[in-house]
Formats: sequence, C-alpha cells, structure tokens
Amino acid sequence: HMREFRDALDQYGLDNAIVANRGLFATREIRFLIDILDWFASPHSKDSLLRILRSPVTALSDRTLRFLARHDWNLPYALEEWPAGELDSSDRERLAGLVSLRNDLRWDREGSKAKLIQKIIQHTGLETILLVGDDAIQRYGNLWVLVELARDWEDEELLPYRDFVDRLQQYQQMARSSNETFEVAQTADSGAEHTVKI
Repeated sequence: HMREFRDALDQYGLDNAIVANRGLFATREIRFLIDILDWFASPHSKDSLLRILRSPVTALSDRTLRFLARHDWNLPYALEEWPAGELDSSDRERLAGLVSLRNDLRWDREGSKAKLIQKIIQHTGLETILLVGDDAIQRYGNLWVLVELARDWEDEELLPYRDFVDRLQQYQQMARSSNETFEVAQTADSGAEHTVKI
C-alpha cells in the first residue's frame, strides 16, 4: 500500500520519501534489463525474448508476434522473410533495432557490466520511455542504482558474464518471493524536515 500513501501525499503537495522500500529487482525497468542481459547470454531464451518484445521498448503488435512465433523466434531469419506490406514496417524497424542492439553489444559483455547496462539503457532509449510515465524519476533512479550495484560487484570480484546474469536472476527470484534485499532509489531528500518519511 506504499504507492497509495505516496499518491495521497503527492495530491496534497507534500514532499515524501520512502525510507526503506526494498524491491529494486521487482521493478519493471530492472526486470527488463535482466531480460536483455539474459537474452544476450542465451539468445534462444524465449521467455526473456517474449518479455522484451512485449515491453514498451519494442511494443510489437500481436500480428508481428504471431509471425515471429511461426519463425521459431529466430529474429534475423524473420527479418529476412519479412512480408512487405503485410506487417507494420515500424515493427520491423524496432525488431531490427533489437537485433542491432544484440549484435553491437554482445561482445561487450565480458567487459564492465556497469558500462554494458549503461549502453543498453542508451541504445534502447529506455530513459526516454521511462520519463514519460508515472513515477518517472523513481524508475530512472532505479536504473542508476543497478548500474552502481554492478559497479560495486565488479570492484569486489572478477565477475564472468553468466555469473553476473545468474546473480541478477537470483535477486529477481528473491524479489518475487518477497525476500528482496536491495532498496529502490530514493528520489526525495529523506533528511529534510519538511519531507514526510514513509
């Protein structure tokens, strides 16, 4: 019910801050990034791919999704076989952009994981998409909390890519079972006297 409390305080123009809201890995934007990272590691992971294709970043039509299913979710093959005039050309452009993302960044995965996440955010335009909706600043902040978390992990140990993705998925699974470890980004000054802390 935390969201309802914040909405009520916002309606009255009161600054507010959630002081200890755990749930970073349960947020939509973090789940999306984990799906992208998993898809880089396992391009045949249909679950991750389907969530990516349904996300606001690609937002493919149902008709295009059926076409991709008939092509066994093989994106490069589907792009080659694209039926001009039958499917939305903007769907094709977004799909080609997704394939380009993977081709451009898949070799970066053994480098800095924090930089890879930043490149994904930049390449997909995720920041722009997030800044349009409700809780824009919160979601934007969550992206950068994940970048900093990845940077901290890298400072502690050499982290192979698959281990990194597995760790993210483990925390995501913990969040699904209400055993979240990491806090979402704080977007208000929780130390200010006039801020309501919840």
